[in-house]
Amino acid sequence: VEKWIDFKCELSVIVARSAAGETRCFPVAENIHTKHILDFSIVPARVEPAVERAAVALAEAIAEKIGLVGLLA
Repeated sequence: VEKWIDFKCELSVIVARSAAGETRCFPVAENIHTKHILDFSIVPARVEPAVERAAVALAEAIAEKIGLVGLLA
């Protein structure tokens, strides 16, 4: 699918969620690939604050929707 999507970068968010539903996220990481393999990550990601907030909100929404207890990357 990636070959059909024109994207500027790949971001990763690690979210932790407790059994009580409390969530916390690690700082958003920007992933750099070499020959389609993750080479290194830059933290914090070099993106606009609005993009960072959207990535965190998406990670938290996924964690809540699946009833996560633990970590999700």
